[in-house]
Amino acid sequence: MNGKRTSGCVAAWLLMAAVACLGCRSRSTKEYMPQDAAAKNAVVTALAAWQAGKPPGVFEPDQPDAPQVQAVDSEWSGGTKKLAQFEVVEQLPSAGGPPKFKVRLKYSDLPDAIEVTYYVVGKKPLLVYRDMDFESQTKGM
Repeated sequence: MNGKRTSGCVAAWLLMAAVACLGCRSRSTKEYMPQDAAAKNAVVTALAAWQAGKPPGVFEPDQPDAPQVQAVDSEWSGGTKKLAQFEVVEQLPSAGGPPKFKVRLKYSDLPDAIEVTYYVVGKKPLLVYRDMDFESQTKGM
């Protein structure tokens, strides 16, 4: 099994375990939701790695004592899109769900930027999911 598929499987398993535990009566859902500042830092850490040309995976944060960041983005893992620029536009309302952020991405091979949403779940590591990947992983849960 290749590294991209393995990291995707690990991330999917971690997300399913975190979501499954959300229903556990002995734990609060807030235990699996990072604080807003930590979530935003995780998105920036992940996208800075993509912009630097790194493959998706687990990244060490710039801040001391911050948890590792696991990036899950099928566009990134496909290897065909090079990220030239990104901007975290705003944090979106989450209605008790995981923190989510609107992000503007500019690929090096496209003239216009696109806007996507990233979700952040977990504690250690923080899992940063692109909207389409998050939705496909949580469908039916």
